[in-house]
Amino acid sequence: MRPDRSVRRVIGRGLVVGLTADGGGSFIGVAYDATEQLDTRDRLEQVLRTMSDALVSVHSDWGIAWLNTEAERLLGRPAADLVGVPLWEALPETAVVAEHYRRAMELGQPATFEQHVGSRTYEVRAWPQPEGLALSLLDLTDRRFAEQERERASQEREQAVVERERAYGEAEAATLRMALLSDATARLSASLEPQQVLQALADTVVPALGAWIAVVMPTELAGFLREDAPADGDLQVVLARHSQSGRGAELVEALEALDLLRERIRRHAIDCEWRDGYLGLATSPGKGAALARWADGMQARYGFELQRIAPQDMGSWIASPRFHSGVLDPRSGHLHPLKYARGLARAAAQAGVRIHEHSAVLSLTQGTPVCLRTAAGEVRAARALLAGNVYLEGLAPALAARVMPVGTYIACTEALGQARADALIPSRAAVCDTNLVLDYFRTTHDHRMLYGGRVSYSTRTPRRLAQSMQARMVQTFPQLAGVAIDYTWGGFVDITMNRAPDFGRLPHPTGAPDNIYYLQGFSGHGLALSGLAGVLVAEAMAGDAQRFDVYARLRHRRFPGGRLMRTPALVLGMAWARLRDMLG
Repeated sequence: MRPDRSVRRVIGRGLVVGLTADGGGSFIGVAYDATEQLDTRDRLEQVLRTMSDALVSVHSDWGIAWLNTEAERLLGRPAADLVGVPLWEALPETAVVAEHYRRAMELGQPATFEQHVGSRTYEVRAWPQPEGLALSLLDLTDRRFAEQERERASQEREQAVVERERAYGEAEAATLRMALLSDATARLSASLEPQQVLQALADTVVPALGAWIAVVMPTELAGFLREDAPADGDLQVVLARHSQSGRGAELVEALEALDLLRERIRRHAIDCEWRDGYLGLATSPGKGAALARWADGMQARYGFELQRIAPQDMGSWIASPRFHSGVLDPRSGHLHPLKYARGLARAAAQAGVRIHEHSAVLSLTQGTPVCLRTAAGEVRAARALLAGNVYLEGLAPALAARVMPVGTYIACTEALGQARADALIPSRAAVCDTNLVLDYFRTTHDHRMLYGGRVSYSTRTPRRLAQSMQARMVQTFPQLAGVAIDYTWGGFVDITMNRAPDFGRLPHPTGAPDNIYYLQGFSGHGLALSGLAGVLVAEAMAGDAQRFDVYARLRHRRFPGGRLMRTPALVLGMAWARLRDMLG
């Protein structure tokens, strides 16, 4: 106590000499005022004592050194009775959990694990300290029970939805079966020629029932259906389909889409940040072998050159542990799609095209001329083109069943700086994995990571989109953990059953001229292919439909399940595809 009667706390180190019988003597050593330090320690200890987590400190010999009030409650004894008691005596546990404690102590590595104390479940976090371990025990029991209740309620809601959909689906299926039977009977009665009967059966039954049935059939029909069966892949599907029919050389013209895109950028001076290079990467040895075979086949059949990237060379192309091997397509690349679209719109306007925004078409009447009505008026034309993909809003119901809206989403990070962006993808190429449920990403002109994926086949935007996209990105690039996500967005692409584009003319119910053309089913490849599609449909409208009809002859099936069941069926199928991707 000082003369002003204020109390200070002093720490001293030294010796007392000349000690007398009445307690007198001299102190030789060092002393300093530790009041603030000790008061802060006491306040911190008070906070720790009142925390809702049970906190325990143990010495290196496993004796309890300190514990807070919640730990006293958990262990059922006051601190005075527990200090110095071995941890194993105060908190008996199985050998498995004891091993977690020992590993944290002996290896000096933090550990997190679960421990049961009576009927309660705790999450234990063990932090190595110079003198032993610091332990935190968080009671998870009530949280786990609440999670189980939410899961049970969610399952009950989902079951109720399934039951309602089943009831609706059964009614719709009965109607469809009657319509199919009537249609098939009429078509099969129209001819006695075997080949025509087989063709009619395939045209009528197979698109309607598709993947939902197994069929026993004559050899001739089995061979016909094998030729028409869906194949995996995208561009190779188109090429393979037409090479079987002797038309493969014509379909190689699809590769001119890239040249056309580059030419439009050059001719119209569109500043859209084009960069060469596209990396297709495999996530497992098996997928790497399949990717290599595909690359060899594209070279052998079509002269399409791709650079193979061996596993030992992957580090030079991408700073990620996720990928096994890959291929580089030097002709492809990436750009800023909005800047490209605005550049095309500007060039079209300069050429005399009138663009009417915010003028949704509400109805379409086939005939000569075609009549399209909006809220503010109508347009009549000799020919029309439907190029709205999954956004036609019911204008052409016959087309809707041939494509499925698939949501895809993108996250964009904060600016990383050029050096960091270059280190992630040294070539700065666009990247896509070869999984069926895929991820795609690239670095941007201003050195951000643009990461896409997280597809949704239920048409619902995923919850916590930014967080889930960041988690996917960090799985690929662990070094980006903690990098902020500045933007997220998403939309729907139109996927066909066989991933090939669906071009054609809208049939007229009265047999009048088919003067309404449509382009859809780009299946995620529309940025380049839609430009070529515009050229082909313009040629067709001008009288030369030779190249357009190459695509129009592609066979497309409706997605099975009808209006009510096709989305649940696709969600289930893609869940299986995700499992296959995970298993390699």
